[in-house]
Amino acid sequence: MYKSILIVAICSTIAIAQTHLTFDEGYKRKMSLDAGNRAFKNQRTALMLSSDIVHALPSTELETVVENFGQDEIEISAKQVFESRRVRKNRQSLIGADIKALDLEATRYKRQIHFRLSTYFLEIINVNSQVQFSTERLEVTNKMFDWQNLQFKEGALAESELIRTRFSIADIESKLVYYQAIQSSLTSELSSYLDTVLYIENLPSAFPDFPEYAVINDSWSHLDSAPTLQYQQAVIRSLEAERQASDLPLITSMSFTAGMKLIPEFNQKFPVVGISLESPLFTRRSTMKKIKKYELDAGIDELERVTKELSIKKEAWLNKWSTDGMQLQLLETSLIPKATELYDRINNEYRAGSRPYLEVLDAQGLLTDLQERALSLRVEQAAKLLELNVILGETVYEFN
Repeated sequence: MYKSILIVAICSTIAIAQTHLTFDEGYKRKMSLDAGNRAFKNQRTALMLSSDIVHALPSTELETVVENFGQDEIEISAKQVFESRRVRKNRQSLIGADIKALDLEATRYKRQIHFRLSTYFLEIINVNSQVQFSTERLEVTNKMFDWQNLQFKEGALAESELIRTRFSIADIESKLVYYQAIQSSLTSELSSYLDTVLYIENLPSAFPDFPEYAVINDSWSHLDSAPTLQYQQAVIRSLEAERQASDLPLITSMSFTAGMKLIPEFNQKFPVVGISLESPLFTRRSTMKKIKKYELDAGIDELERVTKELSIKKEAWLNKWSTDGMQLQLLETSLIPKATELYDRINNEYRAGSRPYLEVLDAQGLLTDLQERALSLRVEQAAKLLELNVILGETVYEFN
């Protein structure tokens, strides 16, 4: 059986290593392997069992009292405590609040894993784009060098222009090696994180489409799942349960004792019966109730503050998103196409002998700067959407 399990695990790893890794596959794999996720499940099971035994009677106490080694007197008794129904109900409410708080913590933990895996995907797509970008630039520059070399051999080109192109090739190659090293490192890290073997070819290379502004704006209007709000609501539930628990009844428990007393010397037996009551008359009940009430009021005020803070954050986030989005749109729809057109024209005119090589380098540098700026903005936009997932506690943006 163990061999069968091992074979299935190995086959699963090979399958992942040989196919394109989707985000959903990676997330499910991580959740199935994560010990922290299993720990939350075990804690919840324990709390549920605690909830089941709240209404059970306390253990029966058995007591034996022997005087003079049993020669004078022997007393055998059993004591059973019966708690007030309200006390048991309050304890049930406290456990219920703990279960809901644990569920929120477990959800927060899962969101952390989701965010971390999303960050890995974002970094990998970014570096893959950099590698692709550098590879394309290197290919174009090498073609330029080949053309220049032919012109130089024919005596139609100065050697200084060849040297400049060699420097450009060396610069691009060094960047390409740098990004490939990061690419390899990230692939190794993600393989360790998912406990499998991944290759660069398995990983995503393109950003998913960004959601429309209207979709994002609408997401902000549904804050019920926001972790900061849910956490504060859990605090209020716990404080409310504690406040109810502080409102103790006049009699919190009642104990019954029954037994037998034996006097061996006179061969006599006497039944023993007792009853006792537990009451919080002298435990400052009213003061404790006031303390819990003020703590609950403070929790409600904190919820109002957190809600207001989210409203302020919404405006700042949407303003930043709109500003960066307009810049990205301007770059991709206008500036980069125009810079590409300018570079192609100057490059053709240079090859025709009507432009100096420095103008080609300037045009190429302008195009490269704009392309890198667009990639940087796209990464920032994706990162902000991942941040929004965390703020709202729901998936507004996800990798394929």
